Amino acid sequence: MDHFEPGDIVICNDPYLGGQHLLDVQFFAPVFYKGELVAFVADIAHHLDLGGSVPGGVAGGLTEIYQEGLRIPFVKFFKAGKEDPEISSFIASNIRIPEKTLEDLRAQAATTLWGVRRVQALIEKYGLETFRRCTEMLLQYSEEKVRRALREIREGLYTGVDHLDDDGIGGEPVRVQVNVRISGGSMVVDFERTSRQTRGNVNCPWSCTLGGVYYTLVGAIDPTCPSTPGPSDRWR
Repeated sequence: MDHFEPGDIVICNDPYLGGQHLLDVQFFAPVFYKGELVAFVADIAHHLDLGGSVPGGVAGGLTEIYQEGLRIPFVKFFKAGKEDPEISSFIASNIRIPEKTLEDLRAQAATTLWGVRRVQALIEKYGLETFRRCTEMLLQYSEEKVRRALREIREGLYTGVDHLDDDGIGGEPVRVQVNVRISGGSMVVDFERTSRQTRGNVNCPWSCTLGGVYYTLVGAIDPTCPSTPGPSDRWR
């Protein structure tokens, strides 16, 4: 964490590093309070174009992620509050409408930095210790909320099956099967008997699989449940 300083913003859109698909760009910014790194602010936004074989980057018939657009690993887009011109120039050289996409990225950066200021204002108002206690309470509250709901579901194995028409190239329907085993206030989820990885671009990276399970769980149990890592302790 020593390489972070106030005003930094890290950008990433790589599905294999925790992203979704390439048009969904994630920003992360450190929150400092009186010189101490105390939190991070993160957001995600869908953008118009990040290169690739077709405008918008999403199309059937693609067989490699390189055809979908520019992959951005975790790099600093802003350093100490200032945009890194080398990063923005690299992005601009690989997309169709840089004047629009870069302005959208800058707007997202402004939103991220505003979030940092809001967290700092919250800490200034209530104190760092209270902020940390409340953060821990939110984690515990959301975890317990999911635990209680799972205990009300009859223990056993639940299975659901659906199909995609094909993989965007052709061939057989793509089977998606989810198996949920409820036991002792927890659940185990697997996708056994789901079709193997396809040639077309309908495969789901690990981060999207985890996110899909998480939001389905929270949405089915209580959509008002705080969005925290707490419920993740109740399933694997």
